[in-house]
Amino acid sequence: MEKNQPNTGKIGWTYGLIGGVISIVFTLMLYFMDMMAEAATNIGIQLVGLAVLIGVIVIGILQFKKINEGFITLSQALKIGAAIALINGIISLAFTYLLTQVIDPALGVSLLEVGKQQALQQYPQMTDEQWEQGLAVQKVVSYAFGIILPVIIGLVIGLVTGLIVKKQRPE
Repeated sequence: MEKNQPNTGKIGWTYGLIGGVISIVFTLMLYFMDMMAEAATNIGIQLVGLAVLIGVIVIGILQFKKINEGFITLSQALKIGAAIALINGIISLAFTYLLTQVIDPALGVSLLEVGKQQALQQYPQMTDEQWEQGLAVQKVVSYAFGIILPVIIGLVIGLVTGLIVKKQRPE
């Protein structure tokens, strides 16, 4: 009698949600410490967020292997890594949008002002019209990047973890 194989999608959803909740808590911590503007430029803060994503992906892959009687293929590890990262990225992006556009619109305005000051320091000849054009493009790119980059990271972490822990079921 053949046993049901665990579902990579279920693990992806579960651990993606866990990662998303952790990302929300981390963002709220930065918000209440008034460090949101610093978070955009501070590599240390960004590395903490990346470490959380990597940790959740690795734990999700290891959990799948555990419930699958110690077996996992590279393909399954890649699927799990991408799924966790996608769900986590969507949740993080949605919460950040909610925070800066609904909960505290003044935060969104202040983050834009910080960005404008940084851009003017790099490009002092920039006009207000050029800033507005760049801002319109940047909004679209940042939302796309907020989904695509985590998935790429998820695939890479899934690949590395999968190569380390893969174990084929004997036939």
